[in-house]
Amino acid sequence: MPVQVTAFFLMRVFSCFPAFLKI
Repeated sequence: MPVQVTAFFLMRVFSCFPAFLKI
């Protein structure tokens, strides 16, 4: 898996993680 795809995936996960904590 390309590094750019991995970085994008991690960015999406970490950006959505706080939203899951607030629920």
